[in-house]
Amino acid sequence: MRRWLVATVIYLISAASLQAKTLGLGFWINDRLAQTAAQKQNIEKRLADQVIELNAFFRNSHVQLQADIAVIRYVRISQSDAIAILDDMISERNEFANLFAVAGEYGADYNIAIVDKLQLRGNPNCGRAYAVNKTQNEIASLQRAIVAVNSACSAQTLAHEL
Repeated sequence: MRRWLVATVIYLISAASLQAKTLGLGFWINDRLAQTAAQKQNIEKRLADQVIELNAFFRNSHVQLQADIAVIRYVRISQSDAIAILDDMISERNEFANLFAVAGEYGADYNIAIVDKLQLRGNPNCGRAYAVNKTQNEIASLQRAIVAVNSACSAQTLAHEL
């Protein structure tokens, strides 16, 4: 009985993930957060852990999505204001030049700027998103789904913004 139950649970989990659409995530990380190889390794491990947690949120919410890291880039993000960062991203200005070409090359549906000390109108903020309330196909066709997230915040912030 016990083996049957375990096998059934494994089958249901794998069947659910087969039906889920993959959401490619492109991370643009402020290079001040990772100046050494060890810091980059720690950040990439933390992002991988957050994506695992994000996928658990999706499964538990019966959302038919599965996130995957498509690309990680380290860039000098000069802004700390969420709106200014999103404006730079959508306009492909400054450190986000060729953002959407890179996203297309690597299959990133959402591009996420990870910064320290993110602010919104002068106040500390965990995250801000653009292109919300659209279907996955609309987001993919627009290639304009962008997010700014504070590096100190959790996977819940990432899930909320997505």
